[in-house]
Amino acid sequence: MASAQQPRKGRDAGVAVLDDLKASSHSLAPRHFEFWFNYRTGKHPPLNAAADEIVAARGKLADRDIDQLYDRFLSPWRFGEDCNALTRRFADRLEDVSSALDEAIGSSLAQREILIAESCDLSLGGTVTLQRVIEAVDRLMQSTKDGQMRHAILEARLEAASRQIGALRRQLDAVRGESRSDPLTSLENRTAFEAALDRAATHAARTDEALSVVLVDVDYFASINENFGRAIADQVLRSIGLLLKTHMRPTDLVARVAEDEFAVILRAPIAETVRLAERFRQTLMTTELVKVANGGAPGRVTASAGAAGFLPRDTADKLIERATAGLKVAKTEGRNRIVEMQPDGPVWTAARIT
Repeated sequence: MASAQQPRKGRDAGVAVLDDLKASSHSLAPRHFEFWFNYRTGKHPPLNAAADEIVAARGKLADRDIDQLYDRFLSPWRFGEDCNALTRRFADRLEDVSSALDEAIGSSLAQREILIAESCDLSLGGTVTLQRVIEAVDRLMQSTKDGQMRHAILEARLEAASRQIGALRRQLDAVRGESRSDPLTSLENRTAFEAALDRAATHAARTDEALSVVLVDVDYFASINENFGRAIADQVLRSIGLLLKTHMRPTDLVARVAEDEFAVILRAPIAETVRLAERFRQTLMTTELVKVANGGAPGRVTASAGAAGFLPRDTADKLIERATAGLKVAKTEGRNRIVEMQPDGPVWTAARIT
């Protein structure tokens, strides 16, 4: 693949990457697809800069280079600490801030007591001479200098702790976000999907904006697992997840909700939703997700899908129920098809192309 590409957007970039990978000697592994997709769209400038530097030095990117760049810039598990460890570090920094504030308050109180003591000494100590005043002023000036020094040190500690807390908060947010991701495909997981669907359904009920859901199930996945093993089956799932995300819009939420089942939330009318899902289905059935080597891997894979659009007085549960019913119809009618489900039954079935 070329080293320098003009940034492209959305599905066009995904299709172009897929075509280039098929025509090149590069691996079709999902992480390679994700790397080239990010490279082409220019979504991650540091990744592009690092890749271009390697190309300038060696003339091209090897698969090993792509794996290393992926781990460095794109891997969703690149954070080395879990939420508990980050929370403990966060609490430690807050304790540092609390201690620094206590010291600052204590220093201010001590300065005030010194001032009161000197004042009392001058007023109660009999004859006030110029020498006594000068000595008292010198002591107060030295105390003030000491206080200023302590405050400067405390201010530096507070500033450093504040920076660390900001960095920890950002890292904790990122790790929390990853805890809502599926580790195999890097897509949203079921928990994140259900929460997002509840919010979307509430919003659609209030505003009458379009909302649709698609459930996608890999056909005969159990046989892939049994015949070719877990490693190949996982690679198939990763590839399908990336392909599905590529064929949806940037605003759509794509999730892996079960072993071989994916789901998409689209703020779009059902007709547009079915059109996007059908383009994904056709691309999937014509794409060799895992290269066959002496018959050691599956060739092309298909998927069935059920789609449903949000209707007045709907809930998230009702929407999922209809999409699930559509998926069941697609499975019973022979698989490799998309079925839209209305309350009174299926109303449209995408033509099966073989």
